[in-house]
Amino acid sequence: MKRIFLGLAVWGFLFLIVTATLGYSANGASMARGQHMSAGLFTSFFFVLLHSIVFVHLLGTGLGVKRVLFEHKLPAEAVVRRLWRCKMIAYPPAFSCMVLTIMTAVFGGYLEREGAGSLHFILAVVLLLANIATIWVEIRMIDENTGIIRDVESSLAALQSTAGSVQRSEA
Repeated sequence: MKRIFLGLAVWGFLFLIVTATLGYSANGASMARGQHMSAGLFTSFFFVLLHSIVFVHLLGTGLGVKRVLFEHKLPAEAVVRRLWRCKMIAYPPAFSCMVLTIMTAVFGGYLEREGAGSLHFILAVVLLLANIATIWVEIRMIDENTGIIRDVESSLAALQSTAGSVQRSEA
């Protein structure tokens, strides 16, 4: 998952650079302004989707791990605490980046009608910096989440090998 997310993040930053370049060159040129708006809308959707993928991944794998722990009666408290910690570290900055992305797009559209250029520019710079920081946090939490899954898998494998040896010795 980490490689997929990292690849999507690289594409997102490339889209962001293209959008910013089009916006910078759009001073007065209506065609470039239209291209900037289209690219900005696409980039906004892409970044909201990117951070939503992290939400869904952490939520889905957490539910799957909890189900395995419950079904196999493995100790769950420490694992659930680690899963919760991953979510609580990743969710706030990811959600903040989604909101900031939407705000930047909205003020970009407002700029087209009313001329709020400096606010849109400031939000765009903050958005770039926030995404850099947030994606680094999300990658760390995806790594930690993967480690939790591997720990549970090894505990399950140890439990199954122990159960298999007990069944063989009884036969």
